Amino acid sequence: GATVMIFIISPKLISVDYWVDPVASVFNKQPHHILTLTGRVPLWQALWSETKNHPWGFGFAAGERLLTVSIINPHDIGWSPTQAHSGYWSVWTGTGWLGLIPLIILIITMLLQSQQLDYHIRPFFLCILFLLLINNWTINCIGGSMNPGWIVIMVLSCFPPRRLLIESNYSSHLLSTTRW
Repeated sequence: GATVMIFIISPKLISVDYWVDPVASVFNKQPHHILTLTGRVPLWQALWSETKNHPWGFGFAAGERLLTVSIINPHDIGWSPTQAHSGYWSVWTGTGWLGLIPLIILIITMLLQSQQLDYHIRPFFLCILFLLLINNWTINCIGGSMNPGWIVIMVLSCFPPRRLLIESNYSSHLLSTTRW
């Protein structure tokens, strides 16, 4: 209730402009760098306009290979990128829906699988998963070229849920002690 009241009393607190200057000064950046995620937002907008009619992508690692050559005009965004600066965009430019849908399914499966993990392991698993998923917005960590972030995701996806292991051990114990 108090939080809502503050925003009603002071609408400038919810204004982006109110928060951008202090954040920019903390990181010694210009406000437009913060608002555009250091130029990534114009890059992603240009990527979308150039790739939206290519639902199957441009081929493996197109976000890294073709970006400065043929997909993006550096004058349109104000700088010359050498990669998509996002693992999700890298997957989209490389394989389109054919790669993006399995990546989304992998993420959803890992989130569902985390519910089966032992409560001691679950926070560690979710923390690493969320850090990698958030980091992947700005760096090609998952779905781009092979790198340590992708390897960690693959290891996490194979993490055996302890509850399932206990249940399978219990079931096999019951079967072995039951006489037919």
